[in-house]
Parts: sequence; structure tokens; C-alpha cells
Amino acid sequence: MTMKRFFSILVFILIGPTLAETSNVGSLTGTVRIFNKDGTPRKSHENAIVYIIGFKEDPADEKPQVIQNKKKFKPNVLAITKGQTVSFLNNDTVSHNIFSSSKSRKFDLGLASPPATHEVYFNKSGLVQTYCNIHPDMAANILVLPNKAFAKTKKDGSFSINNIPVGEHKVYVWHKLTKPKYRKVKIEANTKTTMNREVKLTKKLLSHKNKYGKRYKKGKKY
Repeated sequence: MTMKRFFSILVFILIGPTLAETSNVGSLTGTVRIFNKDGTPRKSHENAIVYIIGFKEDPADEKPQVIQNKKKFKPNVLAITKGQTVSFLNNDTVSHNIFSSSKSRKFDLGLASPPATHEVYFNKSGLVQTYCNIHPDMAANILVLPNKAFAKTKKDGSFSINNIPVGEHKVYVWHKLTKPKYRKVKIEANTKTTMNREVKLTKKLLSHKNKYGKRYKKGKKY
């Protein structure tokens, strides 16, 4: 054995294999283009969620925040990992009563005046539709996922997901006005895979009921 070969083996034992030899993750980038029912493209392709299922991960330490401002939720589309806590902040000039009747997570934060903050823990995967019991136009969708392999599209439809385990995965595209559909994508180690999708909206934006299961009173302003 040559001296060079000896030191190569010694370095491998002491330091371990290089990143390229040990990495078992890759990344996924691409663009989602959103089309209306009539086939015309939307001006903005944001607020679609690209996500991957088939494996579980511990949630991130960060605590996402949903702000109530000008009688709107910001953001009105949020993806999180199962086990995360979301902070709801009333940064408005009026009171709100945030609630959800979704099967994945039911909660009622009660009447809260600004600058009240409440926290909600999400321990089950699924879609959590969130509303205000006072203002019927306020609506947000919280998508609770089993891992951190997800991204929200930007205005141009672009997205990027890192640290995806190698292998073949089902990659879904979710939008509030269509059913999520998947495409199988193979992720390779240390490789940036590209996926471009087109999504056609098929659903109408339906009205919802208040936390008592009744219709909101028409004509009443708050």
C-alpha cells in the first residue's frame, strides 16, 4: 500500500465520507401556472402549495403567524408541518372572533380586541379552513402536512423545495379552487430536479357559515 493510499484511508476513517458520499437528499424547483375555468391564465400564480407526501419529519422550531389586518388574514394561505403552533395576532382596529370547524382542527379563539394574540397547536394533518365569526369575508386556509417538503408559489408561479429524501415521490399541487393532483417525481442525491405544472381551477368560491352553523346576517356592518 502506497503512503498516499494509506493517508486517504486514514482521513476517511477520522473525518468520514464526504458530503457528496453521505448526502441522501435532493431538491425540487419549478413553476406552477394557474388557469381559470375558461382556460385563460391568471394574472398571478401565487398561493398554490406544492408538497410531497410519503415520509414524516419533525416540525420546524419556528412559530408561523397569521395576522388580522383591515379585516383580512395575512397570509390567507399557509402551509405548516404537523406539530407546529400558529400565532394569531389581531393587528386590526376592530375585534375578531377567529374559529375553525374543520375536522383536522376545530378551535374557537373567542372575541379578541387588538392587540390580542392567541396560539393554536396543530397535531393532525389536513386542511384547516379558518374564518372570523364577525366578518364573513375573512377566510384563510391552513394546510397541515406530515413533513417540511413544501413551498408556496410566488406571483410568477415559481417554487423551490430543498432537503427532499432521495427516491420517487408523489408531488401534489394544492389550490383552494381545485382538487389537489399529484405527479410522481424522482429525486436524486445532490441534484436539482425540475417540475413544471399547469393547474386549472374547477371550484367556485363558496360562502361559509358562522361558528354556530348559521348564515351571517346580511347587511350588518362591523
